[in-house]
Amino acid sequence: MSSNTRLDISIARTIHINWETELEAVALGLQEPIDIQSHETCELGRWIHGNGMRLYRDLDAIHLLIDAHRRFHEAAQRIVLLRRQKRDGEIAVDLERVRTLSREIIFRLTEIELDTLGQQQQPSLSANPLRNFVQTLLNGPYHALPEDRNILNVSQARLVHLRWARNLKKAFRNFGRSVDLESSDRCAMGVWLKTTGLTHHHNLTEIGLLDDAHQSFHFMAERAIRAFHGKWEQHADQSYSEALDLSRKVIYLLSVIEFKLLDSKVIARESTLID
Repeated sequence: MSSNTRLDISIARTIHINWETELEAVALGLQEPIDIQSHETCELGRWIHGNGMRLYRDLDAIHLLIDAHRRFHEAAQRIVLLRRQKRDGEIAVDLERVRTLSREIIFRLTEIELDTLGQQQQPSLSANPLRNFVQTLLNGPYHALPEDRNILNVSQARLVHLRWARNLKKAFRNFGRSVDLESSDRCAMGVWLKTTGLTHHHNLTEIGLLDDAHQSFHFMAERAIRAFHGKWEQHADQSYSEALDLSRKVIYLLSVIEFKLLDSKVIARESTLID
């Protein structure tokens, strides 16, 4: 990120994943302790407390991001302090906190990204290079085309999952009994996982974890739909909550895979540059 006035969400997520990876290495004793910036002076923090708050203060996601980002830095600073004091046995709790907060940060950044793209959908969108991306995202579902089977658009996959999960209850109540969620092996992510991800990158731990989380998401989403249609409110709420948690896991794993396969030709992504 070159400045704190505009933010490329894709770059912000990649930088954060890289930073989390370095911090884990420090926590596990694989790397010497590093200096930690405050949550307000790091690159992401300067954007959050500058243009982020100025432009998105009405979004719940920005306030939740501020809180998660602050607590992430606090836990990171404790890890570095404990390592410098040779108190390695006390690091485990803060390391788990860092991992949880990192997933929260990625999730909230994705929420802001989705809301920003939605606001950018205007009649003049046909002149925008993100046209197909935004239209497919907002029109959904995203079925895999033959030419897409070997390439996963990670930007679209993340945002589609968040949109489906966030609007699952409202969308399916409004559209009625005839609406079905596509199966996990027909959507673009499922097709890519079976034809490319699990075949060519099975040595990447996150690929297997993504496959499990993705299938579980579809299962819970379908269960939520059946509960909505059957007016089983308690079961619907529980299934919806579990689907949302799984979607959060999917979003995080996609970001890690994006980071690890950054130079690979099996994934594609769009930049989302926001003020």
